[in-house]
Amino acid sequence: VLMIVFWGFIKNFPGKSIADTASNFLSSKTGVNFEIQDLELGWSKLSTPEISISTPNWLTGPLVRLLILKNVEAPFVSIITSGKANINANLHEGTMQISTELLNSEKLDLSMEEVRIERVPLFALIPYTFVSGFLSLTAHISNFKEIQQNEGHPEGYLRGKIEGTRIK
Repeated sequence: VLMIVFWGFIKNFPGKSIADTASNFLSSKTGVNFEIQDLELGWSKLSTPEISISTPNWLTGPLVRLLILKNVEAPFVSIITSGKANINANLHEGTMQISTELLNSEKLDLSMEEVRIERVPLFALIPYTFVSGFLSLTAHISNFKEIQQNEGHPEGYLRGKIEGTRIK
């Protein structure tokens, strides 16, 4: 009976309205425009084909998509086994992973691997410049809850490397 109820919920999942609500919440909380395509509920994950982050409203000029996350997935297994929320995505021909603990959202871990810099629309905003190469980055923020409440600056570490870089 429980499987039939869950299957019915998957088939009638309100993915568009949840995505719109999440987009509006993130945009109002951060000041940056988020656009989340319809969420899809699967047996083992919550996913969306694309999340884009655009220029903030306070920045004059046209609305430009700065980062585009594709094939975004949040598997349920890590939530059940370790209490951590993991988000996996493709980011400009590379990969990205974000994880945080659900009960104590004090820490946030972010990693990006092999992101092609020339594919990131953010770099297209720099006039008369072309940047290429691969970016790999690891960040650990240890006071994420304070940042969410606008009570502090990020604390933690940031490590990365850029390979095959060309700047014209």
